[in-house]
Amino acid sequence: LCRHSRRVTRTLRRLIIPRRSTHDGFRRATSSRADRRLIRLCRSNRFASSSMLLTDWGESVTLRTVRKRLNERGLFSKKPVVRPWLSPSHVSCRLVWAMARCHFRESQWSRIIFTDESRFQLYPVDGRIRVWRRTDERLQPDCVRFSLQCGGGSVHVWGAISSNSRSELVILRENVNGERYKRVLNDHLMPWAVANLGDPQVDWKFQDDNAPAHRAKSVTEEKERLGIRSILWPSRSPDLSPIEHVWNLLKWKLARRVPRLNSIAQLATALKEEWNAIPQDRVRSLIASMPNRVRAVITAKGGSTSY
Repeated sequence: LCRHSRRVTRTLRRLIIPRRSTHDGFRRATSSRADRRLIRLCRSNRFASSSMLLTDWGESVTLRTVRKRLNERGLFSKKPVVRPWLSPSHVSCRLVWAMARCHFRESQWSRIIFTDESRFQLYPVDGRIRVWRRTDERLQPDCVRFSLQCGGGSVHVWGAISSNSRSELVILRENVNGERYKRVLNDHLMPWAVANLGDPQVDWKFQDDNAPAHRAKSVTEEKERLGIRSILWPSRSPDLSPIEHVWNLLKWKLARRVPRLNSIAQLATALKEEWNAIPQDRVRSLIASMPNRVRAVITAKGGSTSY
């Protein structure tokens, strides 16, 4: 009887108090047709701001409504990924290069020495850094990130990595040209590579990018004299070089050093310390990712990848 009475009560409530319609509430300010036009405007200019889209849209709504309509269709404002610009020629060369190496095994990549130069600023500008502060502490000295012209100075370095070893980190006192690059090959690459990896004509191959200093005629002749076998490398392809991730790792470690570095000498010392502290297993895993990088280029048909 009790259950029966509760059931009757629920039935009466549904009859007396009708369920609220899903269309009740505020009236939608824009039509579905207008919403589709906004989506087309957004997709035709991905980098347009909300105010620019509202001006082109022509609807009498607020900026919040513009963002809300875009969010409803899964479009959100994000920081764009930065990648080197690739011309059709670059895309074609990258795809050909990847197709020729799609069957390379990890053991083949482990016999390649990856080299590169990089520049590290003393006070780099990083838009991802955040500060914890109260509203009234906006200009407090310990909450402000100061900037200096040219980043307060920089240190230019050269390094080489392989699956089983890595070279010393070389501090370059001057910009690299053909003659200075030959000195790097003779004074730093060859002593380390021969001692740790063996004969350059049998045991390992050499990779560097297509910077003018690396492709100078005198440098090519010097490589032939030293017996260095260079592999072909597609232009504008930092995503294919595992040493680029090593540079990013160094920047990440430098940004977290406490206390902060205050001189170029401290920066150079810290770079060498962090370079030597990177686990070799981390370097080995980066080089082991080469088959995946090659597949990613093929999947992207020569375009940019997530690496």
